[in-house]
Amino acid sequence: FAESPARREQGGRPEELACWRAVAQAPGHLEPFMIACFPLRLLGWTVLGAVVAPPLWAQFPAPLATGSPILSTAPEQVGEYVTEVFRDRRGTLWLGTLTEGLCRHDAQGFRCVGEADGYRSGALRAAVEDAHGHVWFGGQSGLSRFDGKSFTYYSTTDGLPSDQIWSLLLDQHGRLWIGTVNGVARFDGERFLPFDLPASTLADVHPRFSTQLAFSLLEDRHGNIWFGTDGVGAVKYDGKSFTRYTHDDGLASNDVSAMVEDGQGDLWFTSRMDGGISRYDGHRFVRYTRSDGLPVDEAWVALRDHRGHLWFGTGGGGVVRYDGRRFEVFQDDSGLTRNHVQSIFEDPDGSLWLGFSGGLFRMDPGSLPSKRPQLVNVTRAGPWR
Repeated sequence: FAESPARREQGGRPEELACWRAVAQAPGHLEPFMIACFPLRLLGWTVLGAVVAPPLWAQFPAPLATGSPILSTAPEQVGEYVTEVFRDRRGTLWLGTLTEGLCRHDAQGFRCVGEADGYRSGALRAAVEDAHGHVWFGGQSGLSRFDGKSFTYYSTTDGLPSDQIWSLLLDQHGRLWIGTVNGVARFDGERFLPFDLPASTLADVHPRFSTQLAFSLLEDRHGNIWFGTDGVGAVKYDGKSFTRYTHDDGLASNDVSAMVEDGQGDLWFTSRMDGGISRYDGHRFVRYTRSDGLPVDEAWVALRDHRGHLWFGTGGGGVVRYDGRRFEVFQDDSGLTRNHVQSIFEDPDGSLWLGFSGGLFRMDPGSLPSKRPQLVNVTRAGPWR
């Protein structure tokens, strides 16, 4: 596809979004492969490229179960894949999608934003809000900061290791950490500074993208910064030195997609690679799999809610709640999705927002905790409350 000036004015990298729509609507069976869409700029033209590769692309799983056709979502849904959900202090609900880019819902209703609005980061993977009320968005094509009125864009030309951003963290000192495919950086308020993790000494390493990639970032209650890597385990930085934890230490998988700390200070690690979920109490790892009540052994995102319950978004098994005693599974049975959950966010009122491959869902806080929570599909028309 050629990208004309008129199409560029519409915002949202149209050729890339068109590719993702085509992928989502394609007939046939592509499991276990995944298509990645990307623009190639040649001699001033934009040519659309599509890569079919056995390693899953990005953090976004193919929206299908084994032997199932690729899912096509109804037009009224928020997006084909809801990859990130975040609400800022102004009350705006931000939604990352692959096919529609960055979308928002506020008092003015639902709308999507793109390059015409100043947003240039592409498919959203992470969002945080700093002490000044600025919202930072990390995506496939760079980092954007929104000050309530306009977007400011940052890329490798500003010192980032890569424009492919996977994770963001604001630590207790207000420092912004950025995990990219080519390593980690910190923002000191004025510039981006590289933060090099120690090289792995593992003999048998199989990263999907890069051993420098930080899939996830976490600060624990002691102020340690943790890095979930692509194929080389979890790395802890205590302010002075690094400690790496791998499968040899009991970690379920060296692919660490998400991390969360529970009320007791134990750390939980998820993996996209059939490893299950690991819990670390500071001394040893305990692994949880299907035999312990998980619907599948792949989990991509994790969250601790205000009640202390842990929630895990899985690859094909829906969302799982751990109340300290057992795992409880919640799935969409409408046929709209394949129960891949790619994002989880809790509102101040206790509502849980869940980004599925196929649409956006919410759990009504009125059903918690006395009744079993019910999944409510939220389309562009709502219900937003």
